[in-house]
Amino acid sequence: MSRKVYVSIFITLLFVQGCAGVDVNPPLSQDSDIILSQKEFAELSMKASRLWAKRYDPGSLEAFTHVNESISRSPDATQNDLILEARAFLLLGEYFSRSPYEHQNNWHSATLWAEKALAFNSRFRELRMNKTTPLERTLDVLQANDAGALYWLAASLYAQVANSDSDSELETKALIKKMMDRVATLNPKYFYGAVYRFYGVYYALLPGAVGENLMKSRENFEVAIKYFPEFFENHVSYAQYYAAKAKDSALFKRELQLTIQTHAYLKREIFPEQLLEQNQAKILLSKGVSTP
Repeated sequence: MSRKVYVSIFITLLFVQGCAGVDVNPPLSQDSDIILSQKEFAELSMKASRLWAKRYDPGSLEAFTHVNESISRSPDATQNDLILEARAFLLLGEYFSRSPYEHQNNWHSATLWAEKALAFNSRFRELRMNKTTPLERTLDVLQANDAGALYWLAASLYAQVANSDSDSELETKALIKKMMDRVATLNPKYFYGAVYRFYGVYYALLPGAVGENLMKSRENFEVAIKYFPEFFENHVSYAQYYAAKAKDSALFKRELQLTIQTHAYLKREIFPEQLLEQNQAKILLSKGVSTP
């Protein structure tokens, strides 16, 4: 989940309209508009792979979004190409944006690409192109191979409203949770316990019955760590959201120090995320326990 949350009224309203069927995500109505030869597609794919491997670097990550956009707008694009585009913009918004506008713009781009990735499901596309169909009513048509696109859509939207408790945004959070519940049904262990990690953050930040919410938060973080102890974000989020809210300084330090002291390259396929989380752990540890 997001480290720096700036709430955008414009983006929140846009999302709520889209969910209500008032607006349609523009990319859903666009056909592939970049034609590449097989050679061009292969060359761009190789370049994109090299840039993606260095996504811990903001320059490489931003360059990836440009190269991968051409791939994603071509007839040969796969659902995963569009998912990676959404992930890239979410990472830019979470770790590298320098202003509230950049955060908002990157997260908004992430939502657009994630929903377009969901449109690989023909039934979802048909329903969302119909302006009377709210997003909530499309969830049942999604299949297991749509879990990733749905997760990144929900995560990108949640980044925009996580720290706000206005009535409209609480409604938005409730809808996002329904999206995550659907991910949990389709692929409960997706992306190193991402659903349980989300629930941990969600319940830690949820207003109301603090004790009960914190218990649910801890339970979900512990499930994520049980299944994927090697994934640093499970530990950093546990510290940042649960331990800080519970004012458990011992747990806070333990989880962050474990992250800092573990070698980031043990899981090659995710070492860029591991490096980013190690840096985040160092920042949080230097600041000490503070309520999120």
